[in-house]
Amino acid sequence: SLLWQAESDVVEASSRPAPAPLVRATHLVAGRIQLWACDAQPLLWAYPLDASALRLKVELAGHGVERIIDIAADGADGVWVLARRDGRALALNIDCAGHAGRCIELPMPCGIPRGLTWAAGRLVLLDATGTLLSWVDPLAPGAVMDVRLNSVRPGAAASVISSDTTAR
Repeated sequence: SLLWQAESDVVEASSRPAPAPLVRATHLVAGRIQLWACDAQPLLWAYPLDASALRLKVELAGHGVERIIDIAADGADGVWVLARRDGRALALNIDCAGHAGRCIELPMPCGIPRGLTWAAGRLVLLDATGTLLSWVDPLAPGAVMDVRLNSVRPGAAASVISSDTTAR
C-alpha cells in the first residue's frame, strides 16, 4: 500500500495497493508533478504524485539502452537516466512529457558508474568502485572534474549518490 507524508507532517495511508511498477522499482525519483520509477529493464514509468494511474511509460530500448543503472531528477520534472549501451555508460535526459533529449556517452576511466545525481547544472557520477566522483557538464561532456573520496577522507567510499533541491 502507499503511505504519503505531506508538508504538514500529516501522514495519509492509502488502502489501495501500489501499482506493480512501483512495487518492483529499484529507483524512484519524485518531482513536482510526478513520480518516476524504474528497475534494470530499459523502461521508465511516471505516475502522478498520488500514484492513482500510470501517466507515462517510456521505452528506452529504441535508444539502444540495454539496462538502467540509476535515475536522477533533472530539476524540471524529467529525469537523467544512467544506462548501459554496447558495454558503455551513457546519460540520457527524459523530459517531463517522456521525450528523450540530450544523450551523452560518459567518459569513465573506472568502468560503468554505479550512480548519478544532478547538482548545479552538472551530472555527478559515482564510479563503479564507489571511490571517485566525476562532474560532467552536459553541454560540454568532455569537461570533467574528478574528486577521489579518499582525498577528502582517507578510506572513504560510497554505495549511492543523491542531492537535494539546494544542489548539495
